[in-house]
Amino acid sequence: MTIIASVLIALMLLAQPPQKPERQDRPERPNREVNRGKPDSAHVDRPGMPGRRDSVRATRPDSARGAAYGTRRDTLTGREFGRLRSEQARARVQGHADSLEARVAESEVKVAEARERITQAKSRVDRKERERRGSRAEIAEDRRKIAQAEARLAELEVRLAEQRARLGALKGE
Repeated sequence: MTIIASVLIALMLLAQPPQKPERQDRPERPNREVNRGKPDSAHVDRPGMPGRRDSVRATRPDSARGAAYGTRRDTLTGREFGRLRSEQARARVQGHADSLEARVAESEVKVAEARERITQAKSRVDRKERERRGSRAEIAEDRRKIAQAEARLAELEVRLAEQRARLGALKGE
């Protein structure tokens, strides 16, 4: 009988899962609340907990959330909201095109004025050379400055052509 009792005790000890020794080096953690299946706005972070950030969605005002994806569409249906957003986008592009067109027109005026000043400077230098009012060094210096101005004007004209192309693309031409 003692043999049967010792075998039964041995079987019971083998059937139980082994007990893990408690670790002394790990600090005790508080129980965490787990909200499975709830949206992020239902999670409320506890301030002051290490390793956790305050919820951005909970602290951000409604006005800072933006209009994308219909987050602030009030009483509009999906179709109405989409049409409104597309009209706003078209108006934004049109406003950008209008401002670009104004800058291009202003640049064209400046290029024309610069071209006129360069031709006047060339004629002054030619007259100065014909009348022999200046030294050769002064005339050479003036011609060098005119050449530099022409080079800068050519760069400006290239940038202006790029802006005209961009404007044509915005307007759909």
